[in-house]
Amino acid sequence: MALKRVNTTRWSSHSAALNTVLTSHNAVIETLATIKLTEGPGDAKTGAAASGLLDYFTSYRFLIVAIMFKKLFQIIEPANKIL
Repeated sequence: MALKRVNTTRWSSHSAALNTVLTSHNAVIETLATIKLTEGPGDAKTGAAASGLLDYFTSYRFLIVAIMFKKLFQIIEPANKIL
């Protein structure tokens, strides 16, 4: 399972990307933490980016919105497949 690039015109693309992030959430957090620690001192830009993403992916706001969108995608997915 790999993180996916989102095609902005397809709801199914958003749904698949969200499911991947939620399924591999712990691995994403661990990877960002490792990048922050190892790259931060040597490459400030990469360390700062990893730190910002780490803060975002561990925030309640992200988790609440992600769960709401997951439920929304479950509701609209059958109609999306028909269309």
